[in-house]
Amino acid sequence: VLKLRDELIKRTDYQKATLLMLAYDSAGRKAELAQVKKQSFLENKNNTNKVIGKRKKIFSLVYFSGTKDCAKLWLEQRGDDELESLWVHNYGGTLHEANSEDIYSWFMDMRELLAKLEGEEMDFNVHSMRHSSLENYSKGTHYVCRELGMTKGFPIEKLKLVANHENID
Repeated sequence: VLKLRDELIKRTDYQKATLLMLAYDSAGRKAELAQVKKQSFLENKNNTNKVIGKRKKIFSLVYFSGTKDCAKLWLEQRGDDELESLWVHNYGGTLHEANSEDIYSWFMDMRELLAKLEGEEMDFNVHSMRHSSLENYSKGTHYVCRELGMTKGFPIEKLKLVANHENID
């Protein structure tokens, strides 16, 4: 994940780097990520606006330094506009708010880039970020665990919160 982030930053593709890191930090689903507003990153906090998740649950996605750093680059690159969404695409010289299909497409672009970086095809999509995030949080290998000095990782009760699950099953 961090290798892919670094390559996206090197290519100045800050929007995709931000998306990658937000997916990794928050373990958010594609539809949840698509609802994130840029205002969430203009304030000094660690969570997004409220999003509607699976089973109509309402919650914020949590993010940390990796996402903040990328979002700062992305918003500087993007400049001022009237669109609320954090995610935009340019059609015919005009910015439009992106949707979950765009997010899927961007992850397919990242899959191709990852294959070039690693020299092999990988099963990589937006939902694999959810699995990688939760697994790395649990093992203590997520960069956030290192920043917090947590060598053993998050306990299952915390993972339940990150995943926005009602129970640990």
